[in-house]
Amino acid sequence: MQKTVLLCVLNWGLGHAARCVPIIEALIKNNAKVVVASDGEALHFLQKIFPDLTFEKLPPYDVSYSSDGILWWAMAKQIPGLIKTIQEEARITQLLIKKYRPSLIISDNRYGCRSKEIFSVFICHQLHIQMPSPFTMLQNTLNLI
Repeated sequence: MQKTVLLCVLNWGLGHAARCVPIIEALIKNNAKVVVASDGEALHFLQKIFPDLTFEKLPPYDVSYSSDGILWWAMAKQIPGLIKTIQEEARITQLLIKKYRPSLIISDNRYGCRSKEIFSVFICHQLHIQMPSPFTMLQNTLNLI
């Protein structure tokens, strides 16, 4: 029986989508049915490379960076919107689970794309989030979350 894998890819530039290409190729080589969920350029990029796969749309994170160079403040102000997006992608992920019945979920930095019932893998490139000096005391708590 063919296994189904739900691969959820973040759309923050094409780096996340590009690093998922060899993962998709390996899954296909191992006879898995791959369902890719993403948005924007990442979704379009993967659709061009793998036109025969099944694709689903996830909500965009719509993060913007500060023009004054204070990245941590720009990100902190966007936390409520990020939480809302994570909740929405979690809701959509549950619908995709019902629709496709995957045996594995692979999430490339999509925090809401996981399940307690299905083995879920989270791909990231940052082992520990670094906080600016005034907030280093929050670093352990943030990384725990």
